[in-house]
Order: sequence, then C-alpha cells, then structure tokens
Amino acid sequence: CDPSPSGNQECGMTQRCFQQDGHGDATLHFQIIDLGRQYYIWISATGPKMSNLHLAIQTPVDKKPSVASVIPGTASGVGEALAQRLALKIKKPVLVSCNLPANAPMLQAIAERRLLTELANMEGHSTGDAAQ
Repeated sequence: CDPSPSGNQECGMTQRCFQQDGHGDATLHFQIIDLGRQYYIWISATGPKMSNLHLAIQTPVDKKPSVASVIPGTASGVGEALAQRLALKIKKPVLVSCNLPANAPMLQAIAERRLLTELANMEGHSTGDAAQ
C-alpha cells in the first residue's frame, strides 16, 4: 500500500495508533484500523497484549447489535459491552479487543469517549476523501 497525501492508505485501510492519559496512573493505548466496511479496535491499559476479541454487528432482527466472542477472554464483559455500544453508535460492524480493568468505569468512559472522537474523525476523512 502506498500512502496518499492525506496519510490514508490507498489499499482501503487506514490505521491510527495513539495514547491518552487515563484516570490516575493509567495510560490508555489505542489502535484503530478502518477495514472499509468495519473497524478493528484494540485498547489496553495493561500493556501490549490481546486477551480477547469480540465482534459486534447490527442485525435487522434486534435493536441492539449482536455480539460474538471470537477470542474469549475474561468474564468481565467490558469488551462485549464496548463492542456493542460502538457498533450501535457508528452503524458499522466492529471487532474490539479491550484490555481494561472491570472495576474502572471512569477509565472505560474515557476510553469510549476518545474512541468515538477518533472514529468520527476517521469517518469524516473517509467521506471527505470520497467527495474529492
């Protein structure tokens, strides 16, 4: 893939990696890959590991997106719930690997807010690129 002048990849995928200070001593690490019709999202406050992967997709049958565990992880449900909320808000299927503590709701809220901001920016750039 060759990068275009806007920094997006001409092969149909765009990736963003970034960090944000979280609540207390935690640093949140993010990776978002736009795969065209779906997103892959990795978020961690515990270092570079992938301990779960959940797919959430909107179906015509239910109001809430369906969620499947592709790689089952801890039983906290943080990743499943995040994947479901993101798929509902951005109207695209999402694959989410979420390595956040279950007992840190403030950290989870900070992470979700930042993800939604970045996803909105990515959506804006992809629609803007298509209009040119």
